[in-house]
Amino acid sequence: MTAKGMGAFYGASTAVGAQTEVAGYAGPTDVGTIGEFELLRDITVVDLTTVDEVPSLFDPDRRHERAPIAFMRDFVEDVARVADPTDRQNLDYVPTQIVAEYLRYELRGPAGPVDGILWRSSKDPTVTNCVVFATNEQMAEVGYADVNSTLGLDPTTVRVIAAPL
Repeated sequence: MTAKGMGAFYGASTAVGAQTEVAGYAGPTDVGTIGEFELLRDITVVDLTTVDEVPSLFDPDRRHERAPIAFMRDFVEDVARVADPTDRQNLDYVPTQIVAEYLRYELRGPAGPVDGILWRSSKDPTVTNCVVFATNEQMAEVGYADVNSTLGLDPTTVRVIAAPL
């Protein structure tokens, strides 16, 4: 969801969900590492796990919402697609990156700027995926966090996942 070179944390609500997401672009000999993170401060997220149905053109009270809701539904579909994070930029994914950057840098909610986005996995609809707009400097092991930390890794949960993912 983020452009090449833009730091962010990607996660899933389950370990199997996280593994399934990266398996879509992992090579047959790639191994993975997985661990559990926790939020260390309150953040503001755009929740795309449920998006309204597009209202009928004949609904006089809601037809004005058709275009924005259709746009958001298409955006959610695009976000859920597997994007290969290698050096090859997928031009079809650039519009998704632009919208994510708008949400990250321009959208302001009552609690301030948007810190992340939630969406349903296309692989398993019971899994919620997330991107948290946090840099490496904003992540720490639990117990070593400071006031600038957003996410904490529980080092006791880190494990290697054998190939193939």
